[in-house]
Amino acid sequence: MKETASISRAMQKRTRNVLQLEGEIDLHISPEVAESLRTMVEKKPKVVVVDFAKVTYIDSSGLAVLIEGMQNVQ
Repeated sequence: MKETASISRAMQKRTRNVLQLEGEIDLHISPEVAESLRTMVEKKPKVVVVDFAKVTYIDSSGLAVLIEGMQNVQ
């Protein structure tokens, strides 16, 4: 049986240019992740790190958010 985890704003920790994610990154959570990435990218950092150490699942909407974030950094 698959254990369902979700991510909330409280679980997203931003330390300088590091976005730490936890749980499942899916259609319901992707908008929060996108907003966090946009906020980070607006500051024009040299490096942005997304920590997936505690991510258990990511779907296509989560991948799309990450690709968009990467394109905005470049």
